[in-house]
Amino acid sequence: MSASPGDPGSLTVGVAGVGHLGTYHLQKYAVHPRVGRILLYDIREEHAAERAESVPSPCPIQVVGSPDALFEAADAVSVAVPTSLHREVAGAALAAGCHVLVEKPLAADSREAHELVEIAGEADRVLHVGHVERFNPALQGLESEGIVPGFIEAHRLAPYNPRGTDVPVVLDLMVHDLDLILHLVGEEPSGLQAAGVAVITPSADIANARLSFPGGCVANVTASRISLTAMRKLRVFGKDTYLSLDLQQGEREIVRLRDPGQEFREGELPVMDLEGRKVTRVQVRGSEDALALEIDAFLRAVRAHDEGVGPEHPLGVTGREAARALALAEEITRSIPT
Repeated sequence: MSASPGDPGSLTVGVAGVGHLGTYHLQKYAVHPRVGRILLYDIREEHAAERAESVPSPCPIQVVGSPDALFEAADAVSVAVPTSLHREVAGAALAAGCHVLVEKPLAADSREAHELVEIAGEADRVLHVGHVERFNPALQGLESEGIVPGFIEAHRLAPYNPRGTDVPVVLDLMVHDLDLILHLVGEEPSGLQAAGVAVITPSADIANARLSFPGGCVANVTASRISLTAMRKLRVFGKDTYLSLDLQQGEREIVRLRDPGQEFREGELPVMDLEGRKVTRVQVRGSEDALALEIDAFLRAVRAHDEGVGPEHPLGVTGREAARALALAEEITRSIPT
């Protein structure tokens, strides 16, 4: 069901913190058919007013003077304030009856993250977290491929940027891949080894973790924020299958071994023979807007909750999942020798 401004089914949404990420949330809400009104709050009221004026939208955008005013009037809120304030701001929004989408990480530490999960449960509100990589075009439709990971190699490399360096690189960058790996494997790790080096900042700027899982899968994860070039790649190896995900380009490639006479999937082409079996390859490049998909998933989850209906398919990253990834990131950070 789509809604237009003024429709009974439309939502009043809010954005708390209209900085770099909050502005992107505002832009996606501004064109979403389920949104009827947008409220903004930022400690810099003039800045919020500038953002309200600069973003075209068929629905009204209004600046409010306090978080309480935002939470009182909104049905759903994006929280894009500094991480140190996530517990305070998101917790107040949930307690006031708002559904909440919090930018990642969910909170400053796993204790605060679990507190937010508990508050959301007590308030019976939707709590999603902005692990936007889950909505990367390279991953869309991947569940239907039926790949069971046996070994995973992840690299997330970025040039130095002062934004985000208040935390170790594991919490800044690696947490994205930890969430993806936990989602793909479907298990909690049973063992880990970690190493890292502080090069520019007081905490680790490059780190590596090796995770082992009860089912036998092993994941080798590297993150760096001091690379000369950017890279976001995930490689997954399973029985008769190799999956390469280029998260930066939104591309995936699947290479499979096929038995004689085995049916190919759509788009799958043979590239060579190997000991009487066919080696096939299929490449997919998506063009979806990951943040728009994340915002849409959040609003669909809100609708499903409020109307008492089941979602059409799995929705966004829940607070519980994000808390799990954050706890693992903290464990890796503690394991890095100092």
